[in-house]
Amino acid sequence: MFEYLTYVEDGLKQEHYDIRMLTFLMVVRLSVLCPTIVFQRLERLLLPLRAILQSKVKANSIKQEFEKHDELRRAAIKVFLALQQIKDANKVQHIIDFESLIKSTKEYQDLYNTVINEQQQSSSGFSFNTNNNTEAMDMS
Repeated sequence: MFEYLTYVEDGLKQEHYDIRMLTFLMVVRLSVLCPTIVFQRLERLLLPLRAILQSKVKANSIKQEFEKHDELRRAAIKVFLALQQIKDANKVQHIIDFESLIKSTKEYQDLYNTVINEQQQSSSGFSFNTNNNTEAMDMS
């Protein structure tokens, strides 16, 4: 399983949109199916998520690129929410640091709140149950 997770980590670092989105789904599933193994790799899983969240689209990009970028960022936050559900994950420094990153700017806070609202309103598609994680991170 550890070898497979290495491939999943590599998928998070890919530049291709579809590969990243599929990898996000895999990370969410793995966090439910084998949380102990995913817990051991939290740092390596969160680093690419941080990079995606902090990335910027070139100013001269087309509208579709902006939309894909926004969807990637929302998906990265969804994965983060799933990783938070792993037992004792909120005690890990990398999770705490990621929360701090989200709290650091209004842009990230708004994105986080949008994802939470989407998850509460939708029960199909890419949205997944995070056990009503609205209390997991105080945004004040």
